[in-house]
Amino acid sequence: MNNKAGVKRTKDQHYVPRLHLRHFRGEAPKNMVWTYSKSRGTVRPSRVEETGFKRNFYSVQTDDGVYNDDLDNALSDIENKAAPVYERLLAGEIPQGQDRADFASFVATCYSRSPAMVRGYAESVARMNVLELRLQATKPARFNRLMDEMQRDTGLVVEDRDALMAFVNDPSRYHIGVSEKLGLQSVALADELAPILFRRYWNIVTAVGDAFITCDNPVYRWVPPDTVHPIYGDGGFKNGRGEVTLPLSSTKLLLIGGRTSEGDALAVGWREVEQLNRMRAAHAEEVLFADRKDDRIAALAREFANSRPRMRIGMDAANDFEVQINR
Repeated sequence: MNNKAGVKRTKDQHYVPRLHLRHFRGEAPKNMVWTYSKSRGTVRPSRVEETGFKRNFYSVQTDDGVYNDDLDNALSDIENKAAPVYERLLAGEIPQGQDRADFASFVATCYSRSPAMVRGYAESVARMNVLELRLQATKPARFNRLMDEMQRDTGLVVEDRDALMAFVNDPSRYHIGVSEKLGLQSVALADELAPILFRRYWNIVTAVGDAFITCDNPVYRWVPPDTVHPIYGDGGFKNGRGEVTLPLSSTKLLLIGGRTSEGDALAVGWREVEQLNRMRAAHAEEVLFADRKDDRIAALAREFANSRPRMRIGMDAANDFEVQINR
């Protein structure tokens, strides 16, 4: 559903599903989620409806001022289908069939819709485009052919091609700006991830003596170091020995994959919970969420204030200039 041109409109869209955040509400204050900012160092409680959102984050505005809300509506549909399955998971029931497929889609979109993924995808597209231009600028003849094509297609004339070629090859002289909206294409990755998650073993992990946190990038993927290839990497979600985790509440966590059998009764003590929380804090884009005010969580936010997921392109030349993400 789209708005009409000229109609004043604001829409708060949750980049962390409300379905997820509701299970991290605490008792002091009652029904509030505690938010820990990594960059500002602040800690505050808020209602779920006022937590983990940005204005029009998933909606794209056209030249005539109309917002397209199709993506936000699709994400809401996925969340609605996952809601009853979420409750059964908290009760210890591992879903099968369509319920499992619905929740696999929810987990996949929690990963692909996050601010970290949207930013990373937009950044990687910008880096690949600049890398392609720089490859064309390695030799004058190749660069001149590119300039001829541009002039023929656009009518633009570059008077000093040598100066432009030198500029392109000196990344210290520029940075690239790219729209955050370009990164929304990352959400489509969920279509590939959901079937992979569906086929792996699922288990519920219970925290004993401590509490799980979550964040604005709540799905975390870990692979054993001995499965990482020096050239081809870790295989991503297709790595059969990888573990995917999503905290379901302060006491329950969904584990997909790993070396367990499905339905194993798993419990972790405070040391393991602390390690899982550290992974989540390092992986967060900006904020951590918890059901309580805790100095240890505040310390994690400070420790990982400058830690965010990064998508690196396989050539050094694609990573030696700054990309600025514009809203």
